[in-house]
Amino acid sequence: MLVALLFRLSVEQRSKEIGLKLAVGFEPSSVAKHSIIEGAVLASIGSAVGIVAAIGYAWLMLAGLRTWWSEAVNTPFLRLHVTTTTMVIGLVAGLLIALLSIAWSIRGLMCLSARSLLAGRVAIDPSPVSRSSGKAARYTSGAAVLLALVAAASPMVTDALPPPLAFFLSGAAALVAGLSFFAARLRGEPQRVIDRPGGLAFWRLAIRNARRQTRRSILTASLIASATFLVTALEAFHLDADTSQNQRASGTGGFALFAESTVPLVYDLNDPDGREALGLLRDSAVDLGKTVIIPFRLRPGDESSCLNLYRPTKPRILGAGDRVIERGGFGFSKTIAETEEERSNPWTLLSRTFADGAVPVIGDEAAVLWQLHLGLGKDLVITDEGGREVRLRFVALLAGSMLQDELIVAESQFGRMFPSIGGHAFFLIDTTVEHAHEVEDLLERELSAFGFDVGLTKTRLENYLAVQNTYLSTFQSLGGLGLLLGSVGLAAVLLRNAWERRGELALMRAVGYSRRALGCIVLSENLGLLLVGLSVGMVSALLAIAPQIMDRPSSIPWLSLGVTLLAVFATGLITGALATATALRAPLIPSLRAE
Repeated sequence: MLVALLFRLSVEQRSKEIGLKLAVGFEPSSVAKHSIIEGAVLASIGSAVGIVAAIGYAWLMLAGLRTWWSEAVNTPFLRLHVTTTTMVIGLVAGLLIALLSIAWSIRGLMCLSARSLLAGRVAIDPSPVSRSSGKAARYTSGAAVLLALVAAASPMVTDALPPPLAFFLSGAAALVAGLSFFAARLRGEPQRVIDRPGGLAFWRLAIRNARRQTRRSILTASLIASATFLVTALEAFHLDADTSQNQRASGTGGFALFAESTVPLVYDLNDPDGREALGLLRDSAVDLGKTVIIPFRLRPGDESSCLNLYRPTKPRILGAGDRVIERGGFGFSKTIAETEEERSNPWTLLSRTFADGAVPVIGDEAAVLWQLHLGLGKDLVITDEGGREVRLRFVALLAGSMLQDELIVAESQFGRMFPSIGGHAFFLIDTTVEHAHEVEDLLERELSAFGFDVGLTKTRLENYLAVQNTYLSTFQSLGGLGLLLGSVGLAAVLLRNAWERRGELALMRAVGYSRRALGCIVLSENLGLLLVGLSVGMVSALLAIAPQIMDRPSSIPWLSLGVTLLAVFATGLITGALATATALRAPLIPSLRAE
């Protein structure tokens, strides 16, 4: 859109030259051919420069992943890899887009008479063609609304589309619907005559001025709307471990601490006698009176979280006892629950039995999907202590949990697969946030002989979420680049509009309009396009992220999102003010003579 917009502005700026060529006898096809060849030369230079800039941008992105975004890869050996095929594809794609844009711009001007082009009038007058375009825009808007509703309702009817994908498709359709409706309004006839003075009249006149260059106005609003949609949608997917860490349905399961011991513990840390047997004195153990420690059996193995760049072949496995199953906790993204009991507490699925002997297992969705390349109902084949193959079947997937590094089975199944592993070596500790550091210091100090290492569940979860947030930041930087380019396009359009209308503004100034009134009209027109783009992009993005808003409304970074959109609005406001000031500073007499 930006390429089409800028090339069209470039061609329109030379409309008098094109009109002169047509007036002295050049064939329209010859004029179009010369313009396309000239544009192709410029596009080739621009594409070549763009390839060099793209390599530099990619190098900068990888430098960020090695340094300030290092949480996403946890490795320093990423290097830029450039291939000739990639550069050729980029070069050819850029050239094709530019050439199509030039041809589209030239085709629009060839519909005008030589007289109109010589006079500098490049706007196509309303005609049956434009009215049919308005009908097409209305039909497109209606079809897009229907698609948005179908996509939004599909998760309630079928599982063919995952809810996030369905709502993102719905948001994209809403974006098309909003822009098509705006295009239909621009191409329609005004319903009322502006016959009442006042500030509202200036605003209505400014909005109608957007019809002067319908395509240009639509492209401008589409640029802002698309970039706003992308930036808003990506911002909402950033995850925060602070929002609900004390809730059982959160990513921490309501646990403040987790621990792992080098030597498995055979005594219960919740029992005073067990604590004393482990060396925790009764007077020092008073701090643990209101602390619940839930133990797990542990089969050590490869790291299965997103912090590991490699596919694990021997994942870590936890054996969960009845205490875990009864307590519940953590949020689930998907389960195979069939009964009301299983739906209310998916941990009970670990007690299921399958006819083929598969063992029920629960894992974090991110690790299962992206590290193990499996999913709900799929089987992971492992080898037990006896050398026999065992099929672990995923019966539930945790949503954004701090247990991304482990797979959980029932303790009874764990005992059958790994009978030689006794005691417990992994622990989840339920205590208050205020006393978390005291409990951490106490356990590490008194149980140091067992290699007891305690950490905050919030910190562990943040390390995992940092990976997703980092990659979203890289994508968002591309969206920010698009928003920056959109602002550049908006500036070009505003300056071009103001320059074209010097004669009109000079005439209005001569018949009595004040500079302030003219400034309000021009600025309101520009702000109208900006507000339309921001509104359509924002509403469509909110529809696209509706599942995230419903699941965790408090985790959406509304403040940073608002700051981003406010910055876009401020940029458009400043650009519009500069364009308006430029237009109003034009000499009055020469502009009137040109008019």
